[in-house]
Amino acid sequence: LEAMAAGLAVIATDVGGASQVVTDNNNGFIIQPDDPVGTLDILFRLLKTETLRREVGLSARQTVLDRYNMKSKIEQLARIYNCLLSADDNSRSEGDSFCI
Repeated sequence: LEAMAAGLAVIATDVGGASQVVTDNNNGFIIQPDDPVGTLDILFRLLKTETLRREVGLSARQTVLDRYNMKSKIEQLARIYNCLLSADDNSRSEGDSFCI
């Protein structure tokens, strides 16, 4: 997220939550773990194409500004609190995460 906020094109592996933040060929690039050829391909594309670096970097920055700003985080937390406060404990099964 820090690199994206700085307007840099990111290359992330398709593990954990990376694909929830990075949209391949839009605001960054997703590669498979242990794929050095794929990594080099993307690095060379970025090195050769200034407009690609700029466009992907700007899109990455906009993603962070839109989805990870203070206002959106407060709104998300308020929705979770309201859901938890209004939830009927008897109506949910064990392990449900319906408020998230």
